[in-house]
Amino acid sequence: MNEKLEPDLMVQMGDFIPGRGGLYEEHTFLFLRSKLWMKDLFGNAKVLFKTMRGVVNSRIIFLLRGILQLKLLQKGYCLIHGAFLSMGETGFLLVAPPETGKTFTTLLLLKHGFGFLSDDMTITDGEKGYCYPTPLTIHPYHIKKLGIKMGIKKKLQMRIKYLKIPFLSREFTLSPGYLGIKITKPSLAKFTS
Repeated sequence: MNEKLEPDLMVQMGDFIPGRGGLYEEHTFLFLRSKLWMKDLFGNAKVLFKTMRGVVNSRIIFLLRGILQLKLLQKGYCLIHGAFLSMGETGFLLVAPPETGKTFTTLLLLKHGFGFLSDDMTITDGEKGYCYPTPLTIHPYHIKKLGIKMGIKKKLQMRIKYLKIPFLSREFTLSPGYLGIKITKPSLAKFTS
């Protein structure tokens, strides 16, 4: 059987000519232009976009995350707002509202031998968890209480983020790799009752 496999989701950034059908929008500001074309979100979805100055903005990221969630649901998976750790073959899902200590607890458990799969969002099918490694939101108390080492540039970036300036995002993030966190093999982490 020579069945042609098609991806469930294709995302392309750069200039393009939109195809037939689907949803297309275009915005122009002076000589800058952004374009977006989406087609067949319930089948083999295609998302093509070109941004002004080639910078991916939060609107595009929000849209792509929403499409990813839709594709996961179509396959029987979902995204849960929670950290996911493992110890041996057992997975632990830490679910709590934002700003209640999930990252602090995660970093603390990693110091005690737990494996890391995700900090903020976890993909699950209800029985097993899968990594969805996004940058960790780090606060000054994480640095102080857990002894996290950062270079001068990162320390300065953090101080600027946490200044009380209106309209300035105060979220400072670091990648798992920057923090020296290795991602556990997802096949090892299964939920237990």
